[in-house]
Amino acid sequence: MVSPSLAVPRERPRSQKTASAQTPRDRAPHGDPPAPPQAHRGMSAATPRRLAQRLGWTKASDGKGGDWEACGGAAKFNLEKLVGRGSYGQVCAATQIKDGKQVAVKRVVGAFDSRRDALCIIREVRILAALPRHDNIVNLLDVRTPLENPSDDADVFLIFEKAATDLEKVVASNQYFTGDHIRWLSLDLLRGLRWLHSAGVVHRDLKPANCLLEVKPVSLKICDFGPWLSVLDLVAAMASS
Repeated sequence: MVSPSLAVPRERPRSQKTASAQTPRDRAPHGDPPAPPQAHRGMSAATPRRLAQRLGWTKASDGKGGDWEACGGAAKFNLEKLVGRGSYGQVCAATQIKDGKQVAVKRVVGAFDSRRDALCIIREVRILAALPRHDNIVNLLDVRTPLENPSDDADVFLIFEKAATDLEKVVASNQYFTGDHIRWLSLDLLRGLRWLHSAGVVHRDLKPANCLLEVKPVSLKICDFGPWLSVLDLVAAMASS
């Protein structure tokens, strides 16, 4: 079977008619999928270098700022626009220069300033590098760090495959979910969890914002593995408490 598209009516339809020869994902879209979060004014129109400067991804004359150029990121990726930010740093949409592939660049500011932040980065890179690829787990493509003289306050840049949106934004929008959407999203989520649990991994921070979505056809990928623990570590922690 093929899963449905996430391009669904913004309001609940009075009736739903489906041709018998069509599968759920073959149905024509009835509206636009939720748009990714808008970048700040002028961000998306800037050149990759100017965008990096505005976001603080390049070193300023006072030595403050990120290490995007020092780690070789500017030579391999063209930044396009800011798509998200949080306590960890920022996420930008970007294009890989050699083949035009769309990616997401997650900048972790001062990744080694604290032991907790450093552990989260090491955990995320370790689990994504160790696990075989799976359709419902986000794919880590590259890790960029300063090539010369890395310091304790250096930034780390994680390069991921790009997704259209995440489950939190879709749930908060006025999108209407059919039974097919709920079934397929649940199936993808359970497939991803089964894959993790079979590898002895507990995510520990599973929430809508950590479920990335593609909309045509709908599919879900679990992301953000900073807080993960192995099952053995979790059992030991419970036994000692």
